[in-house]
Order: sequence, then C-alpha cells, then structure tokens
Amino acid sequence: MEKKTVLIIEDGVVLQDSFKRLMSKKINLLQAFTCREAKEIFDKNQEKIDIIAFDWNIKSEWTTLDLIKEIKTKFNWTMIAMSNDDFLRNEQMEAWCDIELDDKANLLTAIYNLYKLNICAVKQVLLG
Repeated sequence: MEKKTVLIIEDGVVLQDSFKRLMSKKINLLQAFTCREAKEIFDKNQEKIDIIAFDWNIKSEWTTLDLIKEIKTKFNWTMIAMSNDDFLRNEQMEAWCDIELDDKANLLTAIYNLYKLNICAVKQVLLG
C-alpha cells in the first residue's frame, strides 16, 4: 500500500508526539500546532494531502471552524473532526468534515480503515 499523507492539526504536544511515534512509519505525517501553521502547511502540500484531522479546541488566532471552511473550498478528500465534546464535534461536521472521532486515540485506526476501504479513491472518482 502506498504511503498516504495526513495533516494533523492538534495543539497538544504529547498527542502530536504519540501520533508521530505511532504513525510516521505508516504514513507521511504533517503536523500543525496552530491554525495558521496548518494553513501554511496545507498551502505548501495541498496536492499531496489525503486526509486532514482537526482538533476542535486549538489555542490559535483563527478558530478551527474558520480553518475547516477555508480549507474545504480547496480540498476534496477526507476531513476528520476530533473532539470528545459532542456539540463541538457536530459543529465540525456541519462545517464539512466527513468523519467524526470522539476519541483521538482512534485516529490511527480510522486512517488505516479509510485506506483499507479505499474511501479516498472512491471520493476522487465521485468528484472527478
């Protein structure tokens, strides 16, 4: 299976370190700790990114909701909403995220399952 590229937007250093340790051999991992950093990484790597995972509560100059709305106009792949708060996760889903996770520990499994089921390829065919 070809290594896919995933952008994770999460301001928790411990979580980002865990994602890096668990995922970096399986995927091309791009990590952002702020919304501004995420936007810069997205702009430089837009053609390579297959999945974007968003934490809701990022201490940043922009809200995650603003970032999702901005990116979704340019990104037709899979976007994952991550929050243990149902209300906040629902806001992300209403802002065009495709999948929701109430436990960030399940992110690697979700990414693996997307590729196993080839969801990204299906979306590409549907969107032309």
